[in-house]
Amino acid sequence: SRADVERCGLSLGDCIGACEEALSAKTQGKIEMPPKLGISPRPGALFHAMPARLPDVAGMKWISVFPDRRPALTALIVLNDLETGAPVAIVEGAYLTALRTPAATAIAARRLAWPGVETIAVIGPGQQGRMHLAALKLVLPRLRRCRAWAPSRATAERYAAEMSREHGIEVEAADSAEAACRDAGVVVTCAPWPPRAAPSLGPRVFARGAFVCTIDYDASVGAAAAGAFDQRYTDDVSQMKLARRPRHLRSSRREPGAPAGPRTRPRYRSSGLTATRPTPTAPASPATDRRASRIPSREAAPSCDTPRTRRGPRCAPPKSGTIGSARDRRSR
Repeated sequence: SRADVERCGLSLGDCIGACEEALSAKTQGKIEMPPKLGISPRPGALFHAMPARLPDVAGMKWISVFPDRRPALTALIVLNDLETGAPVAIVEGAYLTALRTPAATAIAARRLAWPGVETIAVIGPGQQGRMHLAALKLVLPRLRRCRAWAPSRATAERYAAEMSREHGIEVEAADSAEAACRDAGVVVTCAPWPPRAAPSLGPRVFARGAFVCTIDYDASVGAAAAGAFDQRYTDDVSQMKLARRPRHLRSSRREPGAPAGPRTRPRYRSSGLTATRPTPTAPASPATDRRASRIPSREAAPSCDTPRTRRGPRCAPPKSGTIGSARDRRSR
Protein backbone atom coordinates (compact mmCIF):
# COMPACT_ATOMS: atom_id res chain seq x y z
CA SER A 1 0.00 0.00 0.00
CA ARG A 2 1.04 3.64 -0.20
CA ALA A 3 1.36 3.76 3.57
CA ASP A 4 3.74 0.78 3.48
CA VAL A 5 5.84 2.46 0.79
CA GLU A 6 6.01 5.73 2.73
CA ARG A 7 7.09 3.87 5.88
CA CYS A 8 10.15 2.61 4.01
CA GLY A 9 11.54 6.12 4.46
CA LEU A 10 12.78 6.74 0.92
CA SER A 11 13.67 10.43 0.75
CA LEU A 12 13.78 12.64 -2.31
CA GLY A 13 17.56 12.78 -1.99
CA ASP A 14 17.70 8.95 -1.91
CA CYS A 15 15.55 8.85 -5.03
CA ILE A 16 17.80 11.31 -6.88
CA GLY A 17 20.80 9.07 -6.13
CA ALA A 18 18.99 5.88 -7.15
CA CYS A 19 17.71 7.43 -10.38
CA GLU A 20 21.17 8.69 -11.25
CA GLU A 21 22.58 5.19 -10.84
CA ALA A 22 19.78 3.75 -13.00
CA LEU A 23 20.25 6.35 -15.72
CA SER A 24 23.98 5.71 -15.75
CA ALA A 25 23.31 1.97 -16.14
CA LYS A 26 20.88 2.73 -18.97
CA THR A 27 23.54 4.82 -20.71
CA GLN A 28 25.91 1.83 -20.46
CA GLY A 29 23.34 -0.52 -22.02
CA LYS A 30 22.73 -2.48 -18.81
CA ILE A 31 19.01 -1.76 -18.75
CA GLU A 32 16.34 -2.86 -21.19
CA MET A 33 13.48 -0.36 -21.38
CA PRO A 34 11.24 -0.22 -24.46
CA PRO A 35 8.93 2.74 -25.17
CA LYS A 36 5.72 2.89 -23.19
CA LEU A 37 2.65 1.03 -24.39
CA GLY A 38 -0.57 2.96 -24.04
CA ILE A 39 -4.31 2.81 -24.56
CA SER A 40 -6.89 5.56 -24.27
CA PRO A 41 -10.44 4.60 -23.22
CA ARG A 42 -11.69 8.12 -23.96
CA PRO A 43 -10.26 11.53 -24.83
CA GLY A 44 -8.05 12.85 -22.06
CA ALA A 45 -7.75 9.53 -20.22
CA LEU A 46 -5.03 6.93 -20.65
CA PHE A 47 -3.37 3.78 -19.38
CA HIS A 48 0.36 3.16 -19.81
CA ALA A 49 2.43 0.01 -19.39
CA MET A 50 6.09 0.71 -18.59
CA PRO A 51 8.24 -2.44 -18.57
CA ALA A 52 11.95 -2.50 -17.77
CA ARG A 53 14.72 -4.97 -16.96
CA LEU A 54 17.63 -4.17 -14.68
CA PRO A 55 20.62 -6.47 -14.11
CA ASP A 56 18.95 -8.12 -11.11
CA VAL A 57 15.20 -7.64 -11.52
CA ALA A 58 12.45 -7.06 -14.07
CA GLY A 59 9.27 -5.13 -13.56
CA MET A 60 6.51 -3.00 -14.96
CA LYS A 61 4.52 0.01 -13.84
CA TRP A 62 0.88 0.10 -14.87
CA ILE A 63 -0.34 3.67 -14.62
CA SER A 64 -3.65 5.39 -15.29
CA VAL A 65 -4.31 9.09 -15.78
CA PHE A 66 -7.89 10.32 -15.55
CA PRO A 67 -7.61 14.12 -15.10
CA ASP A 68 -11.27 14.57 -14.14
CA ARG A 69 -11.01 12.13 -11.21
CA ARG A 70 -9.38 12.35 -7.82
CA PRO A 71 -6.78 11.09 -7.54
CA ALA A 72 -6.02 11.79 -11.19
CA LEU A 73 -3.13 9.31 -11.24
CA THR A 74 -3.01 5.75 -9.98
CA ALA A 75 -0.12 3.34 -10.42
CA LEU A 76 0.89 -0.21 -9.57
CA ILE A 77 4.40 -1.69 -9.85
CA VAL A 78 5.05 -5.42 -10.26
CA LEU A 79 8.58 -6.82 -9.83
CA ASN A 80 9.65 -10.26 -11.07
CA ASP A 81 12.60 -12.53 -10.32
CA LEU A 82 14.88 -12.92 -13.34
CA GLU A 83 15.72 -16.57 -12.57
CA THR A 84 12.22 -17.95 -11.98
CA GLY A 85 10.04 -15.31 -13.60
CA ALA A 86 7.84 -15.31 -10.51
CA PRO A 87 6.50 -12.03 -9.10
CA VAL A 88 8.36 -10.97 -5.96
CA ALA A 89 6.58 -7.70 -5.12
CA ILE A 90 3.45 -5.71 -5.94
CA VAL A 91 3.87 -2.10 -4.88
CA GLU A 92 1.65 0.97 -4.92
CA GLY A 93 3.31 3.25 -7.48
CA ALA A 94 1.79 6.73 -7.22
CA TYR A 95 4.02 7.79 -4.33
CA LEU A 96 7.17 6.53 -6.07
CA THR A 97 6.10 8.34 -9.24
CA ALA A 98 5.75 11.54 -7.23
CA LEU A 99 9.40 11.12 -6.15
CA ARG A 100 10.88 9.76 -9.35
CA THR A 101 9.70 12.50 -11.70
CA PRO A 102 11.30 15.45 -9.85
CA ALA A 103 14.38 13.33 -9.16
CA ALA A 104 14.98 13.10 -12.91
CA THR A 105 14.51 16.84 -13.27
CA ALA A 106 17.02 17.47 -10.49
CA ILE A 107 19.58 15.23 -12.20
CA ALA A 108 19.11 17.17 -15.43
CA ALA A 109 19.23 20.57 -13.73
CA ARG A 110 22.46 19.68 -11.94
CA ARG A 111 24.07 19.25 -15.37
CA LEU A 112 22.32 21.81 -17.55
CA ALA A 113 21.36 24.71 -15.30
CA TRP A 114 23.80 27.39 -14.28
CA PRO A 115 25.16 26.53 -10.82
CA GLY A 116 24.42 30.06 -9.61
CA VAL A 117 20.68 29.99 -10.33
CA GLU A 118 18.76 31.94 -7.69
CA THR A 119 15.26 32.11 -9.21
CA ILE A 120 13.08 29.35 -10.63
CA ALA A 121 9.57 29.29 -12.10
CA VAL A 122 6.96 26.58 -11.59
CA ILE A 123 4.11 26.52 -14.10
CA GLY A 124 1.43 24.25 -12.64
CA PRO A 125 1.91 24.28 -8.85
CA GLY A 126 0.17 21.00 -8.06
CA GLN A 127 1.73 17.92 -6.47
CA GLN A 128 4.54 17.78 -9.01
CA GLY A 129 5.10 21.52 -8.66
CA ARG A 130 5.60 20.99 -4.92
CA MET A 131 7.93 18.04 -5.36
CA HIS A 132 9.96 19.80 -8.05
CA LEU A 133 10.65 22.78 -5.82
CA ALA A 134 11.89 20.40 -3.11
CA ALA A 135 14.09 18.51 -5.58
CA LEU A 136 15.58 21.61 -7.18
CA LYS A 137 16.37 23.05 -3.77
CA LEU A 138 18.60 20.01 -3.21
CA VAL A 139 20.69 20.60 -6.35
CA LEU A 140 20.64 24.41 -6.69
CA PRO A 141 22.49 25.63 -3.58
CA ARG A 142 21.89 29.34 -4.29
CA LEU A 143 18.16 29.02 -4.88
CA ARG A 144 16.29 31.70 -2.95
CA ARG A 145 13.20 32.58 -5.00
CA CYS A 146 10.40 30.73 -6.76
CA ARG A 147 7.59 32.20 -8.83
CA ALA A 148 4.52 30.06 -9.44
CA TRP A 149 1.63 30.41 -11.83
CA ALA A 150 -1.65 28.56 -12.19
CA PRO A 151 -4.87 29.50 -14.02
CA SER A 152 -6.41 29.82 -10.56
CA ARG A 153 -4.84 32.67 -8.60
CA ALA A 154 -5.96 31.03 -5.35
CA THR A 155 -4.04 27.85 -6.22
CA ALA A 156 -0.83 29.78 -6.88
CA GLU A 157 -1.20 31.84 -3.70
CA ARG A 158 -1.82 28.74 -1.58
CA TYR A 159 1.27 27.11 -3.10
CA ALA A 160 3.32 30.23 -2.40
CA ALA A 161 2.25 30.42 1.25
CA GLU A 162 2.84 26.73 1.97
CA MET A 163 6.12 26.37 0.08
CA SER A 164 7.69 29.51 1.53
CA ARG A 165 7.02 28.16 5.03
CA GLU A 166 8.27 24.67 4.17
CA HIS A 167 11.49 25.64 2.38
CA GLY A 168 12.38 28.98 3.92
CA ILE A 169 12.72 30.79 0.59
CA GLU A 170 10.71 33.51 -1.13
CA VAL A 171 7.81 31.95 -3.07
CA GLU A 172 5.30 34.22 -4.79
CA ALA A 173 2.31 33.86 -7.08
CA ALA A 174 2.95 35.41 -10.50
CA ASP A 175 0.35 37.37 -12.43
CA SER A 176 0.95 35.30 -15.57
CA ALA A 177 2.99 32.39 -16.85
CA GLU A 178 5.15 34.84 -18.78
CA ALA A 179 5.81 36.94 -15.68
CA ALA A 180 6.82 33.83 -13.72
CA CYS A 181 9.42 32.86 -16.35
CA ARG A 182 10.80 36.29 -17.13
CA ASP A 183 14.08 36.14 -15.18
CA ALA A 184 14.02 32.52 -13.98
CA GLY A 185 17.19 30.49 -14.44
CA VAL A 186 15.21 27.26 -14.30
CA VAL A 187 11.63 26.78 -15.48
CA VAL A 188 9.59 23.65 -14.78
CA THR A 189 6.23 23.21 -16.52
CA CYS A 190 3.99 20.60 -14.93
CA ALA A 191 0.48 21.51 -15.99
CA PRO A 192 -2.13 18.76 -16.40
CA TRP A 193 -1.58 16.53 -19.42
CA PRO A 194 -3.32 15.89 -21.80
CA PRO A 195 -3.58 19.67 -22.11
CA ARG A 196 -6.85 21.52 -21.69
CA ALA A 197 -5.84 24.70 -23.51
CA ALA A 198 -3.31 26.07 -25.96
CA PRO A 199 0.33 26.41 -24.79
CA SER A 200 0.82 29.56 -22.71
CA LEU A 201 4.56 30.02 -23.25
CA GLY A 202 6.00 31.33 -26.49
CA PRO A 203 9.58 31.53 -27.76
CA ARG A 204 10.41 34.97 -26.30
CA VAL A 205 9.27 34.26 -22.75
CA PHE A 206 12.36 32.61 -21.30
CA ALA A 207 15.39 34.39 -19.91
CA ARG A 208 18.61 33.97 -21.79
CA GLY A 209 20.53 31.14 -20.18
CA ALA A 210 17.46 29.43 -18.69
CA PHE A 211 17.02 25.68 -18.40
CA VAL A 212 13.41 24.77 -19.19
CA CYS A 213 12.08 21.37 -18.21
CA THR A 214 8.74 20.49 -19.76
CA ILE A 215 7.37 17.73 -17.56
CA ASP A 216 3.97 18.21 -19.21
CA TYR A 217 5.11 17.58 -22.81
CA ASP A 218 3.58 20.40 -24.85
CA ALA A 219 0.83 21.47 -22.46
CA SER A 220 2.68 24.71 -21.64
CA VAL A 221 5.47 25.04 -24.23
CA GLY A 222 4.49 24.81 -27.88
CA ALA A 223 6.35 24.05 -31.09
CA ALA A 224 7.39 27.66 -31.72
CA ALA A 225 9.11 27.86 -28.34
CA ALA A 226 10.71 24.42 -28.65
CA GLY A 227 11.95 25.33 -32.11
CA ALA A 228 13.67 28.42 -30.71
CA PHE A 229 15.78 26.50 -28.21
CA ASP A 230 19.43 26.21 -29.09
CA GLN A 231 19.75 22.60 -27.93
CA ARG A 232 17.23 19.87 -27.09
CA TYR A 233 17.97 16.69 -25.21
CA THR A 234 16.03 13.59 -24.31
CA ASP A 235 17.02 10.60 -22.23
CA ASP A 236 15.21 8.27 -24.64
CA VAL A 237 15.09 9.08 -28.35
CA SER A 238 12.82 6.13 -29.24
CA GLN A 239 10.29 7.18 -26.60
CA MET A 240 10.39 10.76 -27.82
CA LYS A 241 9.79 9.68 -31.42
CA LEU A 242 6.82 7.59 -30.35
CA ALA A 243 5.37 10.42 -28.26
CA ARG A 244 5.58 12.85 -31.19
CA ARG A 245 3.49 10.81 -33.59
CA PRO A 246 0.46 12.60 -35.09
CA ARG A 247 -2.44 13.26 -32.72
CA HIS A 248 -0.29 12.68 -29.64
CA LEU A 249 1.52 15.98 -29.20
CA ARG A 250 0.38 19.32 -30.53
CA SER A 251 3.97 19.90 -31.62
CA SER A 252 3.51 17.12 -34.18
CA ARG A 253 1.47 19.67 -36.11
CA ARG A 254 2.36 23.17 -37.24
CA GLU A 255 1.22 25.87 -34.83
CA PRO A 256 0.46 29.42 -35.86
CA GLY A 257 3.71 31.31 -35.50
CA ALA A 258 5.86 28.19 -35.41
CA PRO A 259 8.91 28.32 -37.70
CA ALA A 260 8.67 26.41 -40.93
CA GLY A 261 10.84 23.48 -41.88
CA PRO A 262 12.86 21.28 -39.52
CA ARG A 263 12.44 23.64 -36.58
CA THR A 264 8.69 22.93 -36.52
CA ARG A 265 9.61 19.44 -35.31
CA PRO A 266 12.79 20.00 -33.34
CA ARG A 267 15.36 17.24 -33.38
CA TYR A 268 16.51 15.74 -30.13
CA ARG A 269 19.88 14.30 -29.27
CA SER A 270 20.37 11.42 -26.92
CA SER A 271 21.71 12.19 -23.49
CA GLY A 272 23.89 10.41 -20.98
CA LEU A 273 25.42 10.77 -17.55
CA THR A 274 29.04 10.57 -18.62
CA ALA A 275 29.59 14.22 -19.54
CA THR A 276 30.35 17.08 -17.20
CA ARG A 277 29.09 20.62 -17.35
CA PRO A 278 31.15 22.58 -19.88
CA THR A 279 33.23 25.48 -18.67
CA PRO A 280 31.05 28.56 -19.13
CA THR A 281 32.38 31.37 -21.25
CA ALA A 282 30.51 33.93 -19.16
CA PRO A 283 29.63 34.38 -15.48
CA ALA A 284 27.33 31.69 -14.13
CA SER A 285 24.20 33.77 -14.31
CA PRO A 286 20.86 32.72 -15.77
CA ALA A 287 20.70 35.98 -17.68
CA THR A 288 23.99 35.38 -19.41
CA ASP A 289 24.08 32.62 -21.90
CA ARG A 290 21.89 29.66 -22.55
CA ARG A 291 18.31 28.51 -22.59
CA ALA A 292 17.48 24.91 -22.07
CA SER A 293 14.06 23.49 -22.48
CA ARG A 294 12.87 20.09 -21.68
CA ILE A 295 10.29 18.11 -23.55
CA PRO A 296 9.88 14.93 -21.56
CA SER A 297 10.08 11.32 -22.28
CA ARG A 298 11.03 9.30 -19.20
CA GLU A 299 13.97 9.78 -16.90
CA ALA A 300 16.07 12.75 -17.84
CA ALA A 301 19.74 11.97 -18.18
CA PRO A 302 21.08 14.99 -20.04
CA SER A 303 24.48 15.34 -21.55
CA CYS A 304 26.39 18.60 -21.58
CA ASP A 305 29.03 17.73 -24.12
CA THR A 306 28.13 20.61 -26.44
CA PRO A 307 29.81 23.97 -25.68
CA ARG A 308 27.53 26.74 -24.56
CA THR A 309 26.83 29.33 -27.21
CA ARG A 310 25.53 32.86 -27.30
CA ARG A 311 23.05 32.14 -30.07
CA GLY A 312 20.06 31.66 -27.87
CA PRO A 313 18.20 29.18 -25.70
CA ARG A 314 19.57 25.77 -25.09
CA CYS A 315 17.03 23.02 -25.18
CA ALA A 316 17.05 19.81 -23.30
CA PRO A 317 13.49 18.01 -23.14
CA PRO A 318 12.88 15.68 -21.14
CA LYS A 319 12.58 15.14 -17.59
CA SER A 320 14.37 20.13 -21.44
CA GLY A 321 15.97 26.07 -23.98
CA THR A 322 15.47 21.67 -23.39
CA ILE A 323 15.98 18.52 -21.55
CA GLY A 324 13.71 15.64 -22.12
CA SER A 325 12.18 14.13 -19.11
CA ALA A 326 9.14 12.60 -17.67
CA ARG A 327 5.79 14.14 -17.38
CA ASP A 328 4.06 14.81 -14.15
CA ARG A 329 1.19 12.49 -14.92
CA ARG A 330 2.85 9.85 -17.09
CA SER A 331 6.39 9.35 -15.94
CA ARG A 332 8.13 6.12 -15.11
